Amino acid sequence: MSPRLDVSVLVAARGQPFVIRLPAGGSQDLELIAVQDLGRRRTADGELSNYALTFRARASTVLPQGTYRLEHGTLGAMDVFLVPSARDGEGVRYEAIFN
Repeated sequence: MSPRLDVSVLVAARGQPFVIRLPAGGSQDLELIAVQDLGRRRTADGELSNYALTFRARASTVLPQGTYRLEHGTLGAMDVFLVPSARDGEGVRYEAIFN
């Protein structure tokens, strides 16, 4: 499991490219287009940021919901459960909720 990033780190990454590694090989480019802060909650280890991320892939193929390896030039690699949420003229949107 990838360590959970604080929402402030992801807000700073809005508009930046990510790469999604596909299970069968290959990759697809994504852009982080929105970060929604859902507040914080207490855990046994302290506080945890809760947030929703929206990515856009400029591809016509919709990937099924599932856990994918995302890579970012500064943030590194992270495993994220993505759900396709919309398709429009700009591509396919995917959402990830961390709570």
